[in-house]
Amino acid sequence: MPRMRKTLLLLSPLVILCFCCPGTAQADPVTLSLQLDGNRNVLGASSFRFVLTGPSVFGQVTYTDNVTVVSINSDQSRTISGTFTISFGSAGSVTGTSTGIIGAPSLDPATQLVLSSLNRTLTITGGTGLFAGATGTLSYTGTDLRLNIDVAQVRVNLTGTISAPGLTAVPEPATLLLLGTGLTGLAAGMHRRRSAAGRKGENPDELR
Repeated sequence: MPRMRKTLLLLSPLVILCFCCPGTAQADPVTLSLQLDGNRNVLGASSFRFVLTGPSVFGQVTYTDNVTVVSINSDQSRTISGTFTISFGSAGSVTGTSTGIIGAPSLDPATQLVLSSLNRTLTITGGTGLFAGATGTLSYTGTDLRLNIDVAQVRVNLTGTISAPGLTAVPEPATLLLLGTGLTGLAAGMHRRRSAAGRKGENPDELR
């Protein structure tokens, strides 16, 4: 019993220190790799708004795009800018800004239809649910295939990382290191006491 009281007294400062100084929780970035597709109505050369869908680790994803052509370049590519929303169903959603290039239209050899490449950077500025306070950057690459005069087929890959306090939180490494060091020192001290008592023929449990 005396040995147990001594052990508890030695542990108490470590426990108090860990509770009083837990450290700041860190949110590890979550890596996303999404494949989305859908059709868009060809509204004209100046604006695009469409919805893409696909699977993810959080469930079905719905991506809503709303961009405007800022300029038409000399090679007939178009510089665009706008906003986006990625909904992960009941898990929440992220929103942000979209900037990039719609490549110059060309004839797709396989389909003989007009094809344009898509290259953008998506900057996440906020979110809801698990994604509240989200930040991050996603790469948006894909193709826009004009099926007819009214409809284009869009296929996109989204890759990148998202950070949000509600996604993943781990204890501050310094806190875990402090606790581990203290317990290691305590164990070493008890081992030395037992070894010394054993050499003297004493009962280590009766040591004060």
